[in-house]
Amino acid sequence: MPPAASDPTLIRRIAPCLLAIVVDAMGFGLVYPVLALLFSGGHRSYLPGVTGSEADLLFGLAYLLYPLGMLFGSPVLGGLSDRYGRKPALLASTSGLTVAFAVMAWGVISANVWCLLGGRLLSGLAAGSQPVSQAVVSEHSSDQQRAHTMRYLTLALSVGFIAGPILGGMPLLQSENPLARFAAPLAVAAALALGSLIWLALRFPGASESAPPPHPVTRGLWHQAVHGLRSSQVRRLCLLHFLYQAGFSLYFGMIPVVMLRNYGLDRTAIGFFNGMIGLGFILSLLFFLPPLTRRYSDIGIARGALFIIAGCIAFSSLPLPAWLLWVLALGIGLANMLAFNNVLTLFSRAVSAEERGAVMGLAASAKACSWILAGLGPIALGVISPNILLLIGAGCVFLAASTPLVKRAK
Repeated sequence: MPPAASDPTLIRRIAPCLLAIVVDAMGFGLVYPVLALLFSGGHRSYLPGVTGSEADLLFGLAYLLYPLGMLFGSPVLGGLSDRYGRKPALLASTSGLTVAFAVMAWGVISANVWCLLGGRLLSGLAAGSQPVSQAVVSEHSSDQQRAHTMRYLTLALSVGFIAGPILGGMPLLQSENPLARFAAPLAVAAALALGSLIWLALRFPGASESAPPPHPVTRGLWHQAVHGLRSSQVRRLCLLHFLYQAGFSLYFGMIPVVMLRNYGLDRTAIGFFNGMIGLGFILSLLFFLPPLTRRYSDIGIARGALFIIAGCIAFSSLPLPAWLLWVLALGIGLANMLAFNNVLTLFSRAVSAEERGAVMGLAASAKACSWILAGLGPIALGVISPNILLLIGAGCVFLAASTPLVKRAK
């Protein structure tokens, strides 16, 4: 393991990783404005021969393909980083994202639905920069620094999470050319991914500085990717992460429906409401996480934050004044980043350095599984109210907070 780096040195070393994470995170939300317009309303004319019911099915498929690809791709890319080094895995991930965004842009321009969906699946398969970068930060931080330095990655993730939908929507509103309205966000994302790829190739440290595995890896690639599940601590962390992300994803998907149906918010106001959650992310990482990590354990912070999230989601399901839901959204954003950052830190400490990339990939796969499950939530709206789905989400996060963990990972 390389010696722990100071904050300025670490930031310079991982700066290409941070851009890769921003581009990676944008891949989840950037395409939704494009997909919503392509598969709904008057824009179905751009999909020759697609009926209304088929368009709804394709929209749901496009939603699920990204986390489905991520489910399988993240642990494999993490395992590749353990076997061949962090830099080759990051280059492979970013190359895949560049191709994926370009393929999706071409699918829109050519009105080829299957090309668009194929690019969407590829973007999920290539979404591996997060677990690999998490392994890099773990290896260049001391045991005491790790939770503190992991916040740089979660901050980059938050920027991508917020920037994706903004980038996806703004070109659509500004362009008069119908093809440009749909393809421009994807082309911009492809250009950003290409820039990230070039920066990684030129500036990211090579194998000698990026902590390659100290011993040869003899297991098969997929076996290596899931080998970390032999640890009871890793299995418990995967269960915790799945329940936590399922609950948060249900909240994130259902609270706009509640605000629209029960409070009459329009799309612009709902966008600002989501921005309130993102504001909580940023404030948490900048002002709350540093002092808390100096005083409390990773498990203690994660568990406390999860109980706060569960309580805020449960209250959000009640008939409260609208202003209070905005306050609760800010609270959920604040607590979510505390939980997310420290759960990732627990994953990074659960195994030795030569398996860390694969285990961080398992963390991403657990998150992807929850996104797939939460993606089925809108289908249930015909028989279950969004308020009940919020309660289910609160229950999932409560169970995550109650998941038993050992006091300290090995």
